[in-house]
Amino acid sequence: MAGKQVGAARFVEQLFVSNKTLGISWLNGRFRAVVTHGPVLAASWTPPEAVADLPQFATTLIQAVRETGYQGRDVSLVLDNRNLVYHLQETPPGKPAILLRLIDRQVEQHPFFDEPAVWGHRELPPAKGKRRHLLTLVPRSVVEALQAACGAAQLELKSLFAPAAILERQLRGTATVQPTAVLLAANADGLLCLVSGDTGGQVFFARSVSMSGNLDGERVAQEINRTLLFTQQQFGVTINECRFLGDELRTVIGPGRLREGVAVVDAAGTFDPFHYAAEVTRLPVRSDANILGRLAEQAPAARRGLALAAAVLLGASIVFATLVEFALAATAREHARLRLTQSADEAVQLKGVARQQEADRQRRFVQLLSPSNFPPVGPMLLRFLGAATPTNLTLTRAEIIQTNQMWRVRLEGVSGDSVAGVVPVLERFEAALTNPPFQMLISDSSTRRLFGGSPDGSVGLPLLPSGERTFFIEGRLR
Repeated sequence: MAGKQVGAARFVEQLFVSNKTLGISWLNGRFRAVVTHGPVLAASWTPPEAVADLPQFATTLIQAVRETGYQGRDVSLVLDNRNLVYHLQETPPGKPAILLRLIDRQVEQHPFFDEPAVWGHRELPPAKGKRRHLLTLVPRSVVEALQAACGAAQLELKSLFAPAAILERQLRGTATVQPTAVLLAANADGLLCLVSGDTGGQVFFARSVSMSGNLDGERVAQEINRTLLFTQQQFGVTINECRFLGDELRTVIGPGRLREGVAVVDAAGTFDPFHYAAEVTRLPVRSDANILGRLAEQAPAARRGLALAAAVLLGASIVFATLVEFALAATAREHARLRLTQSADEAVQLKGVARQQEADRQRRFVQLLSPSNFPPVGPMLLRFLGAATPTNLTLTRAEIIQTNQMWRVRLEGVSGDSVAGVVPVLERFEAALTNPPFQMLISDSSTRRLFGGSPDGSVGLPLLPSGERTFFIEGRLR
């Protein structure tokens, strides 16, 4: 009897230990780690300094294991920095397996990074007969470096998510009888994360913005209003309720800054600095939003392809050997010659039919994979534009228009500096716009009119009554 009790106790202990998971959040350079035993938070730790790059991440991960006393192997990671991109992708209707291959092809054709990308996705509401997906993309080398860092610490990276997946779970936790369109906003470690959706769990769009220094209420309100407008334009959904996770956002955003008619409420539940690290351990590994999911699917597919090729080669060898043996066993040379000639003629005909069928199949496949939509240049430009704009310049207008297969851009803004102070800043800003990821060909700007003159004699940097000087930059994207 005592032996049975000891055995049961060991089984319960093993079951409890098997539920241990190390949750990591690496957001905007801030590393945080927690150890969870099922739903229980057992330990947490964060280094005093920011973790700037992947080599530093690897050493910090080993220290996190030591500081938290973690003895398991599974690691779940939520990541957001300059290596992660949100992208809205459209596809024609189709079966899930075909759509995944189609998205793979579209990701390969679009230069999100200077190398292949790994992606996770969440299906969005369809529009105009097309299916839409919210992709979260990370460079393949970054994913491989994270896996190598976990391997060096005797760990295994089970899942990799963007913060939007955490907030999506929070969105489902606010379900009501009648789904209501809401915008969830959270600020953690200088990263503003925004997810628009409804309380039934349907996500519309997600994005994140890096906030440097103190939290600027005016900029936070501007990013929230942009997300509300984009959701209305792309999905035809008007959001009149904004839910803040934590008290910090409500404190910095005063009345009247959000779009008229948008009510601000506090979301249910708590939100502390370790929220992302703890919540990522509760997300299912098989979720479509898991960025590692595509790598896990591609590896077995590659092995199946090699096994199939080997089987085909073996079958072809057996068939060939049988045909040779049959030809040598023929008693009548003339009969054998005529038979071989007839077989050759039939083989040529069958080969021609096979080639035609293969050509038809490839043509249909190319038509299926031909990209019928282009990425939303406007949202992507705005995502990078915020990081490239100098702090002493304020953009008041960004106009992006596509004409004749060309994207024309006009940026307008103001600066409180003098002419002598603002001109070098504008020159650096224009230089940044001409480099990747923008690669903008500038056709006209305030600095060019200031130094090169203008046909209409206009002033390069007009002075407003407020004492600020205006500027503009015009050009087209390459």
